[in-house]
Amino acid sequence: MPLSVDRTSLLVSLDFPPPKRASEAVTILETLSAWNPKNIEVLNNLAVAKMRTGQLPEARKFLLRAQRINDRHSVTYVNLASCHLKLGQLDKALEYAKQAVSLAPEVAQAHVTKARILAKTRHLAEAAESMATAVSLDPRSAAFRVDLANLYLAMGWFHDALRQAEEAAQQAPTSVSAHL
Repeated sequence: MPLSVDRTSLLVSLDFPPPKRASEAVTILETLSAWNPKNIEVLNNLAVAKMRTGQLPEARKFLLRAQRINDRHSVTYVNLASCHLKLGQLDKALEYAKQAVSLAPEVAQAHVTKARILAKTRHLAEAAESMATAVSLDPRSAAFRVDLANLYLAMGWFHDALRQAEEAAQQAPTSVSAHL
């Protein structure tokens, strides 16, 4: 029985539903990928949905295909970095994150991904620098400020951590206590 894809389903899948609906997104995006196997946006969305369902090797396969199609697409490198981070391959993850930042230094998410990998490798000062760059690129993101506050806390920079937490609380009061 062929899968029918309506406009509403497509929009739901591309908005990255909660993990419990990620398997539905995988099904829809696999169909879209079959229709247009060289669409890097579909390949990236499919890979993210597969990561959400725990299918990390499969996600990596689709991301590498997207990279072969366009090796200058920063989103692919951010997703490759995230995938390798989840796979526990931190050196490879950092390599991809650095490439994403190199390709798109104006994209906050590239810096966030790099910061998260650096934090995992206990390079806290470099992680804080990358996260601070992300905050400067997207100053309205309470989540980025909370991440930066946590890095500052881990480094013992309590005044800076408090300042970031206060800024985050002003932007999204309910997010700070849940994340700090």
